[in-house]
Amino acid sequence: MIKLGYITPISKIDHDFYKTHWLKVVANSIAEDPRPNRLDEWESERIWRIFRVSSHYFKAVDRYESLFEKSLKDLDGFKRGDFDDSRVDAILEIYRLQISAIANDTTQFCKESINRLNIETLNFKSVELSDSIILSYLRTDFVNKIAAYEEDRELRNNQHEITLFGVSRTNLNRLEGKLGKFLRYATIDEAIEHARRVAEIKGGYRFKKRVKDLDALIDEMLIVKEQNIVNPVKAKQTTDELVDEAVNGYEILSNPVYLLDENSFRNAVRNKIKRKLHR
Repeated sequence: MIKLGYITPISKIDHDFYKTHWLKVVANSIAEDPRPNRLDEWESERIWRIFRVSSHYFKAVDRYESLFEKSLKDLDGFKRGDFDDSRVDAILEIYRLQISAIANDTTQFCKESINRLNIETLNFKSVELSDSIILSYLRTDFVNKIAAYEEDRELRNNQHEITLFGVSRTNLNRLEGKLGKFLRYATIDEAIEHARRVAEIKGGYRFKKRVKDLDALIDEMLIVKEQNIVNPVKAKQTTDELVDEAVNGYEILSNPVYLLDENSFRNAVRNKIKRKLHR
């Protein structure tokens, strides 16, 4: 007998709660095998679907960058000549074998994890619906893949709701681990493209932690987030030491000039540090 669950309002206020229900959407999506026109397209369609939903999920919970950085670290120390086409093709082929194996395992896991006897309805009315994955479910016939049910003799039809199959918390945690492992390898194309550009400019690629802007760099490097105070160890270092640490360890995404002009980067960081530490 199918069990009809309560309607659950989704909010980003409770990060863990939001993350859990986002994963339920992902699990249901992956469990539906794609239906490509030709049989030989099946694997590529499946891999693309998992990449799409996993990347959107980790971006939604602010963890995409940390996974992408793992792929970048694999390229640390590459010289300009190391990015020749034959070597890049060999790297991509090795990664693709791993990606394919993880994709197959993840698909089978999702098929076995969703509980088709337990239907849940998630209401996203209070969430700003900017994510294309969520929007795609709200605007398509996804809910019609599950037997519709009546409530007070009227079919539910709410543009803010997604009806899907339930998934246990244990399986969601395992799924998140599988998705993270998949995305860690699946971002290698993007990582190679980025590292190769840097190597063309600098002569080689050295891994640096990527941050949005100077403010994010200062917060990452100087602030103890749990207490929102300046790190006492950092406060004792000289400005020159802190500037060297920032320039050697971080990359600013919002200003490409810093990649081309290190002196400009150093001066900007120095001024930020002085203002933050009142020096």
